[in-house]
Amino acid sequence: MSIDWSNIFKIKIANSNQSMQHHEVVKLLIVMKLLEKHRKEKNYIRIYTEFEIESKGKLRICDIFYENIKTKETYCFEIQKRITDSWSKETMDFYRDYERMFFKTCDYILVDLKELPTDINELDEKLEEFII
Repeated sequence: MSIDWSNIFKIKIANSNQSMQHHEVVKLLIVMKLLEKHRKEKNYIRIYTEFEIESKGKLRICDIFYENIKTKETYCFEIQKRITDSWSKETMDFYRDYERMFFKTCDYILVDLKELPTDINELDEKLEEFII
């Protein structure tokens, strides 16, 4: 994968439907928090939203893809409203099998929308738990 300079740090809206508003606000806040936390090492990080990942012939679109080329870490955020056991197992298996050449980790972080408040100030505080 090469660096897509035209899309790095940009927020892509997956669905503009009113029902997805909470999802999109959470995605925006997480990206903003990641950028703020890692502002001193911005030259080493890549953040993409709605990022297509391939693992063992399977494709998946990751809500937020974060990588740090200095520490060789990759994190994939999945923001979900409905989480079933089968979806959870399938997603965990997909990310466990995902390998990034020259990177030592790829961790998947599940963000459950049902556990997050809708008030912007409360949401902002609660999302601190997910920032790496």
